[in-house]
Amino acid sequence: MALHLLAGVLCVIAFFHPNSNVRYVVGPISLASHTEAAAESVRVEPDDGPASAHQIEAEDEAKQIKFSPPSLDFTSCTFGTARSEKVLVQNTYRDRPIQLFSISGTSAHVHSSFFEDKVLPPLQNTSFHIVFVVRELGPFSSPLFIHTSEGTHKFMVEGIGVESPYRLQPIVVKRLPINGLLKQQISIHNPYPTSITVLEIVKNIEDLRLDLPVGRGQATQTLWKISPYSTKIIMNAYFKATAISNYTGYIRLKTSQDDILFVPVDITVTATPGLYYAQDKLDFGYGNSLQEPSTFTLEVFNSAKRVIKVNKVDVEPSTEAIKVAFEPLKIPINNTHPTFIASITVNWYRACEENINNGKIVLRTKGGQLLLKIPFSIRPKSGELAYDRIITTFWSGNEARNAILIDFWVRNDYQDPLAISRVELQPLSPKQKTKALKLEPTVLSPGEKLTLMKLGKSSSVKGMAFLIVFSNITSTNITLNSYDGKLHPIMLSLRPDEELDLGLVSHGCSKEGFFALLNLNPLPIEINEWKISYSKADLELLGIDKDKFSTTNLLARTSVTDFDRSNMQRIVEAGSYAVFRLRVEAPIHNENIFEKIMVFTDYEDIVIPFRMTVLGGSLEMVKDSLVLPDCFPGKHCFATVQVQSTFPALMLVESVVSVPHSSDLRFYFPQLKQSIAKSIINPSTTSSIGHLLWGGKDAPEDLIYVDGYSDPAHTPCMQLLGLPSRTKDVDLKAFERNWGRFRKLTNNEKNQWRNYTFLMDTSGVRNFPFEVKVRLIWPHLTNITDQIVKFPLTQVGNTSYATVEIINSASTALLLHLVLESDYPRSKELLSVLPPKLIPACAECTGKGKKSFGLRAQGKTSHEESSLLKEAGVHPRTLLLLLGPLQSSRIFVTFTPDESGISDSMLIIRNSLTVMEVLMVKGKATRPQFRFGNRQPGSTNPLTFDLPEKLLQECECLKTQPTPTQTHKTKNISKKDEDEDFDEDEDLLDEDEDLEDLYSVPFLTVKRIFTARNSGSLPITVRSMSINGSPCEGNGYHIIDCQPFQLQPNEGRRIDIAHTPGFTYSRIRSLLEFHTSMGYPVNFTLESYVPPEYLRPCYAAMPRPRWEAFLLLSSTCMMIMLFVCVMVAAFLDTDRIMQTSFFNVSTLQPLLDLNLIDDSTSDSNLVTFTLSHIVVARCGVYPVYPCRRD
Repeated sequence: MALHLLAGVLCVIAFFHPNSNVRYVVGPISLASHTEAAAESVRVEPDDGPASAHQIEAEDEAKQIKFSPPSLDFTSCTFGTARSEKVLVQNTYRDRPIQLFSISGTSAHVHSSFFEDKVLPPLQNTSFHIVFVVRELGPFSSPLFIHTSEGTHKFMVEGIGVESPYRLQPIVVKRLPINGLLKQQISIHNPYPTSITVLEIVKNIEDLRLDLPVGRGQATQTLWKISPYSTKIIMNAYFKATAISNYTGYIRLKTSQDDILFVPVDITVTATPGLYYAQDKLDFGYGNSLQEPSTFTLEVFNSAKRVIKVNKVDVEPSTEAIKVAFEPLKIPINNTHPTFIASITVNWYRACEENINNGKIVLRTKGGQLLLKIPFSIRPKSGELAYDRIITTFWSGNEARNAILIDFWVRNDYQDPLAISRVELQPLSPKQKTKALKLEPTVLSPGEKLTLMKLGKSSSVKGMAFLIVFSNITSTNITLNSYDGKLHPIMLSLRPDEELDLGLVSHGCSKEGFFALLNLNPLPIEINEWKISYSKADLELLGIDKDKFSTTNLLARTSVTDFDRSNMQRIVEAGSYAVFRLRVEAPIHNENIFEKIMVFTDYEDIVIPFRMTVLGGSLEMVKDSLVLPDCFPGKHCFATVQVQSTFPALMLVESVVSVPHSSDLRFYFPQLKQSIAKSIINPSTTSSIGHLLWGGKDAPEDLIYVDGYSDPAHTPCMQLLGLPSRTKDVDLKAFERNWGRFRKLTNNEKNQWRNYTFLMDTSGVRNFPFEVKVRLIWPHLTNITDQIVKFPLTQVGNTSYATVEIINSASTALLLHLVLESDYPRSKELLSVLPPKLIPACAECTGKGKKSFGLRAQGKTSHEESSLLKEAGVHPRTLLLLLGPLQSSRIFVTFTPDESGISDSMLIIRNSLTVMEVLMVKGKATRPQFRFGNRQPGSTNPLTFDLPEKLLQECECLKTQPTPTQTHKTKNISKKDEDEDFDEDEDLLDEDEDLEDLYSVPFLTVKRIFTARNSGSLPITVRSMSINGSPCEGNGYHIIDCQPFQLQPNEGRRIDIAHTPGFTYSRIRSLLEFHTSMGYPVNFTLESYVPPEYLRPCYAAMPRPRWEAFLLLSSTCMMIMLFVCVMVAAFLDTDRIMQTSFFNVSTLQPLLDLNLIDDSTSDSNLVTFTLSHIVVARCGVYPVYPCRRD
């Protein structure tokens, strides 16, 4: 009756939180009580907080209010249940009532109803109910504060939380980042011997979503039904953190046993993003001390806006029972999919010894900074479910029909009662179904036994099976073995067969066949004897092995030396196999042979038939088709397999298999027409039967010595395109790993050939062997043999270009990052540890001028590409290339020297194939040497043009001659400078050479011959020549042959310069400039000298043009006429001024007396003057205009 009365629904329940703030949650909740009264629903007012200690102490002394009981002790309460107790409140005053305001507290474990009466009359009482909901295990003590008109009273509530028999777990998350997702499985354990059903599930947190374990949709009734003594997941709880707050509530479950269960929920959402675990804790579950270690995975989410690196994972408290397998890693930004952190292994034996129940997994970053704490729980149980391990292996052969069945029992060796819910028999073969044994749920006391089944011939166990016993602690797997003592014969052939078929054999040849006897029994079997019925055959036991059985691998072990025969006996252990070899001598005539092989053991007589066909002919492979040179992982090497047959019959190739099986070298049949799936071997001719492909992606890891198979961008070296300081360490680690594998595979490059054995099975010839050779190489990205990129001789300051062709010979995409030595961090350390074979050798290299080299891609980089490279963090002075399979591209290396001599540097090609490849770039620089007239550019010593006095003395004679008939004088000066090195021919000294057609000589012309010589090692191109900035001539100088030319090293060229003095200055200097390819100005000074005493006579003797006299006369006449006009204009202007200033002035007027002007009286005859009508002149003041009468 009490349970029925207190199972009502409270509309409002106050949840008291440890932060002293009262929280109110509205929702239905059913309570179970141990009292007879029912609590009424009244309103609870908000509280301003607990009263002060002074208040409570004063009111306790007054004892105005009496509580019954004085304090409340709930003793032991199971987790997930609610207990209600009634408290009476009595007013001890005789003359005044007491008002009851509210009840508050500081714990979420204790809730209360409202008072039955708000006003308590004198000497009267009322009641309220206190509800204790266990949210944590262990002792609990917390006060309630009763707020009245007389003050605040403290009421103590105590209790002990014990583990729930339903094994319910609270959902408590202390820190869930905003936008984080919590996913928690809600499971319930059935502690009853009968099935229970969950009837109702209610939650009072709006943001908490409940989903079915199988997904959305309607659930069947079996989902809510829980078998006896078993645990089942009935719901998944999802919580999306959308607001920063504290969410406190519960999930209420009602079962068919009228039990009301609660799952407390306490989730705190914080604004700090970061790592978080998607569940409230990591539950390792139950386990016993003899159980094998269990492994769990730890996965976390990252809600931050940056990548977080986890450097350490610890277990608190430190224990040997829990081991963490972890490597430092970076957690990407991902709030939807978790990232694997570590594997956690639980040693149940140590956990039972240490009696550990809970703890925390702590994630830390560099320096020990805390990132995340994940609580964990573990429930180890000492003991085991014991059974007789001897009887788990039993004989079930045909002779065991009348054998006695054996009882198979289990015993409870735990310290607590063990409830067995069900037992299942699971066969080893996946084709057989799991069978549940007919067994009622049973509870075993400590030490009690239970018979599960009977073992023997009539039992349901065939071969190996697993007996799984489910209990309330854990599930126990028991291995059962039934055996018949038989060995299983297996033909070691490319096709499965029950007989040993040796196929087609040539006359007089020997043929070998192999078969194995596999022991699948759990105990050893002894081979007593073997024999064969054919006289020309020999049967031999090669050996007995325990390795994993594989037909193709055993076909490769066909020699006695392939087995250990030192202590070989005829006993085949459990799981082992015996290999036999049959050798048959074929007769010299056609024959079909059918015989038998017999092997005897204690349990059976094994009969294996074999056959062979003898026919004239042979089968040979074309050896040239079985060689694949220059291969490496990632490159698909092809070869066409050809076979020559002399047999008279056509054969079909049924299979070609490598022995032992090889995943890196595969055989493919050609694509044939007319639905023919196999290759054809034509008689008496050579036929192509298929293709060999080496370099597949499924090759073993120890054979792969290059990177970038699946995604070249995710190789370690391609993650550091910005070249940070750790680039050298990452690149070197990856390179040394790959180089070490290559050296190991090739025996330090002494044997680069790998041999593969294949077996070909045809419709005629069986197990035909042939070998394939593959040569492994270290791939190179360029075709430069000496790995040195050489530049031509380059002028200092100029730029030379060298082309480097990058070749991707792999069958996958290739990502390259080209870096010069000057930009690579710690390049000297890297080059010092690389293998000498991979570093170019240069004896004359000095290591200078590394900054003189640069990189340039083929074509211009668009603005969009530049932006993408910048966003990706690619170093600005490097190149990034992506080549498709079997593609090539060219890049340009520039050489811009700033000093003479040899410059060299290393070009490091970081790539996703070989990690790195090193090339040397080498160039030589020099300065051009140009001399003109045996003078260097900029020389202060001028090139002189001296006029002989003999020519100047003729000026007197030329002066007396008529101007129109004056002659022209030209002088070739053959006088050499003191250091002139040009050997002039006789024709260059001809004084009668006529220059009239080359240059118009006004009076006297002097010509000199100079030599322009290239004394350096670089060709020099002269584009043009100028004098004082004017092309080819200026200031009397004229270059006769002014065409562009080129000078090869140690080549000279004759240049004629003519000079015609103007006789205005005694010494004339001009600047001769050569515009060349040298990159800097090439200037020389030209100078001519005329004695001063010859300037006047020679200038006077210079011929004048015919129109000079006419021009002089015309100019004189015009000047005279201009003078007359100026005088006439001056006279006329003087006359105008005199007329206007003196002669047109009127008679002088009397002086203006301002005193005569009176403002008060006006006279009509009065004349008014204004200042504007007065003109100031040199002789006085004159009015300009007549006066105006107003």
